[in-house]
Amino acid sequence: MPSILTHLVCLGFYTCQYEMLNWSQPSDPLELVVTGVLPDQPSLSVHPGPRVPLGGNVTLLCHSPTSYDTFVLSRDVGRASSMEYIKQSLGVFLLSPVSQARGGTYRCYGFHSGFPYEWSAPSGSLEVTVTGVYKKPHILVRRAPPKNRSLTCVSSSWFDAFHLSREGDAGPPLHLRSKYQAGVFQASFPMSLAHGGTYRCYGALSTASYLWSSPSDPVVLEDRGPVPWIYLRLGLGLCLGQAGAQGGPLPKPSLQALPSPLVPLEKSVTIRCQGPPGVDLYRLEKLRSSKYEDQATLFIPAMKRSFAGSYRCSYQNGSHWSPPSDQLKLVATGVYQKPSLSAQPGPAVSPGGDVTLHCQTPLSFDQFALYKEGDAEPYKNPERWYRASFPIITVTAAHSGTYRCYSFSSGSPYLWSAPSDPLELVVTGASVTPSQPPTGPPSSIPDTPRNITVSPRGPGAPIGPAHQRYIEGNLVRMGLGAVILVLLAGLLAEDWHSRKRPLTCRVRAVHRPLPPLPQARRPHTGQDGGQPDGCSH
Repeated sequence: MPSILTHLVCLGFYTCQYEMLNWSQPSDPLELVVTGVLPDQPSLSVHPGPRVPLGGNVTLLCHSPTSYDTFVLSRDVGRASSMEYIKQSLGVFLLSPVSQARGGTYRCYGFHSGFPYEWSAPSGSLEVTVTGVYKKPHILVRRAPPKNRSLTCVSSSWFDAFHLSREGDAGPPLHLRSKYQAGVFQASFPMSLAHGGTYRCYGALSTASYLWSSPSDPVVLEDRGPVPWIYLRLGLGLCLGQAGAQGGPLPKPSLQALPSPLVPLEKSVTIRCQGPPGVDLYRLEKLRSSKYEDQATLFIPAMKRSFAGSYRCSYQNGSHWSPPSDQLKLVATGVYQKPSLSAQPGPAVSPGGDVTLHCQTPLSFDQFALYKEGDAEPYKNPERWYRASFPIITVTAAHSGTYRCYSFSSGSPYLWSAPSDPLELVVTGASVTPSQPPTGPPSSIPDTPRNITVSPRGPGAPIGPAHQRYIEGNLVRMGLGAVILVLLAGLLAEDWHSRKRPLTCRVRAVHRPLPPLPQARRPHTGQDGGQPDGCSH
């Protein structure tokens, strides 16, 4: 067996080269050392603690009873043959700012600078965890019989494991594998292990066990009889009462597509969910599929047929989910050839006249939508397959504008044709300019034509909005006519009543505003009975 001296002689720096026509540059040097030669094993400690927030600072201290003049800090990066080393003469290693790459298992060695390849045995391992890499989980208190009470770490994000730490504990946090139940990842820690103290929960993945989430909001447990009193310490120092205390219902968020829910193929669109300030987590989902994103915004760089459909979103605050938003119908346009749009009797119409817009296609579509720029609601009143007619009764200046129509099938309600060529409807002699597309920020339901079912008109066919408006207009006109008739009747009655008085009285009443003729002053008796001058009955 080779002697130890032979091994020590082999220590040092090594390089290699190769030769073809000429010698290459030497390789990077390989330092070959032997550990455990020196008897005194150093110890490794960390300040302020082994859990360091992302971007924070941490100091590792290597101590030894032997007066080593050089120390080496090594980090295990997960592969047996891969280690990172830092040399330092004082044994103080400052890591700042801490990045994700700083998480891992550390050890330190000591040696004398006169013998740089003979190291001590390694110190005990020290695990440094980087927190704040993922979104924070939440802690729920399971109110059950005393033996079954627990603190449960919960997150809608995927975590393989949860860690429950108590403030001030020197030992490692409690650790449990997570389970996916009721749509969330969770792990329940028995409360018998968690009485008295301030607790926080972290989530982690098995592929990067030294990278943890941000800590949950702290939960303080105090023993006050059989039921521990629980405070949730919020960022502003507020306290919520006992376990199970709930706020009011969360308002539902809004969901919108920018710039529009009508998206031509290969064009981009952004779906955005908006809730109140301070939301912990958003969830954006496509209905009738298993796809969802835990984010507030979904950017689609190029619209495809597969993206078309109904979307909704919700958000989570603490352990509570909001009601879902109203559904957003995202439509892909340009899937089929465009229909044609025409106006009868023509695109120029005088105020008060009638015009009918016809949308026609050679394809067998049973759905049509007529869209006017700047309007949030479409016109719709189809009559039969392949063609839809949209009557506009009693045209006003507000009907001026640019119109387009789409055709599609009820079997694929989110796949529409390309828009027809624009049709400009002009109301002649109107002083009001045609409506323009809105310039402000879009609303939560921006300019979205609704589905139109096209079927032959029969005796039981439903009345369309245009006919409904026509009926309402007739009712208004009839009401105005009745008011005018009442006024005329009142005027006629007054005139008939005035004809019963003497002509002189009526004439004097008419000329009363004129200055009177000069006449001698007579004593005022104060008994004229309130009658006009010269009037008597």
